[in-house]
Amino acid sequence: MRIADAHCDTLTKFPTNPFNSENAHWNISKYNEIGGKFQIFAIFTPPELSGDAATSFVTKAIGDFHRYNSGEVALVKSKDDFRHDKINIMLSIEGASPIQQEISYLHSFYNMGVRAMGLTWKNRKNDEWLIIFTPKKVQLATPRVSLAAQMVQLRNFAFILFLFVLLVFSF
Repeated sequence: MRIADAHCDTLTKFPTNPFNSENAHWNISKYNEIGGKFQIFAIFTPPELSGDAATSFVTKAIGDFHRYNSGEVALVKSKDDFRHDKINIMLSIEGASPIQQEISYLHSFYNMGVRAMGLTWKNRKNDEWLIIFTPKKVQLATPRVSLAAQMVQLRNFAFILFLFVLLVFSF
């Protein structure tokens, strides 16, 4: 059996050893034992961080992923990156706080390998987003309507997934 898991906080909670910490709920050894093939690493910013501090926190977490990945896992940025012989990891960001009001940060995170993002995350009273789905349209009600609209309408970011909608991999 092959396992896919849509959420793991290990990268944020164990930044200096995100792949092999025995204290983490997830590590390479444990995931291999159960037949794990695909994992989404969620990067959340602590509620007390906002603005540049939130952006810096997420940037460092992404850097930690790249720094400590010794090749044991494959970073999935598109379906072509999926490897049958490795654990495949997709990077995601929980909440749009690190984007601030600057769409360029979204482009930067994409270039660093992020391919999934939830527009909101718990404990973010100042960054709450409301997405309303109706049969014919999506309505965005948020303090940052123009930024949300830009994020949702980006056509060249085909692999950024909002609201943790997963890419479907045939593995």
